[in-house]
Amino acid sequence: MERIISPIEFKTSPDDGTLVGYAAIFGHPDDDGDTIVPGAFKRSIQESKSGAKAWPVFLLQLDADSPIGSVTSMDEDENGLLIRAKIAPTTRGKEILSLLRMKPRPALSGLGVGFRAKSYTPTKTGRTLTDLDLIAVSLVTFPSQSRAVVTSVKRAPIEPVPIVDEAAVRRRLQAEDSAMRMQAWKEAHKAARPRYS
Repeated sequence: MERIISPIEFKTSPDDGTLVGYAAIFGHPDDDGDTIVPGAFKRSIQESKSGAKAWPVFLLQLDADSPIGSVTSMDEDENGLLIRAKIAPTTRGKEILSLLRMKPRPALSGLGVGFRAKSYTPTKTGRTLTDLDLIAVSLVTFPSQSRAVVTSVKRAPIEPVPIVDEAAVRRRLQAEDSAMRMQAWKEAHKAARPRYS
């Protein structure tokens, strides 16, 4: 099983331990240089929903010996793999919810996926992942992507408690994407520019 830990927006409800978040974001490479493209989870999601294969397990630290609940829904949208999972109401589950709500910052703040790559294209820095068997979704302490952060923890019936300024995070991500596109454009035009001696 391979794994990727990705940027997320994450909320919890203390009433039933339900979490909602992005387990993977499209178009952003992880520390190993792997990038997931839209549609990579589509087949796997359809097979799980139809009963043709098992749903992904919900783990702690991507450890198969540490299940903490179950994934209750999963879909791709324009941003990535959006999941809903429920933490079991066990002693460990209550401890995990406490870690997610710690101040001034959560002690547990990442979300990731475990998968088998069925189809991919090698790149200079890693792979472009185009078809994945989703095996696990997991809460993690050390994300392999700097953008993998919990942005809010919902406390019903009160409004979500912000952990970071979500608007500032969005602006920073958009600026980084613009800078990467500009750098790629400059490199492409520099290579195409005629040289005179």
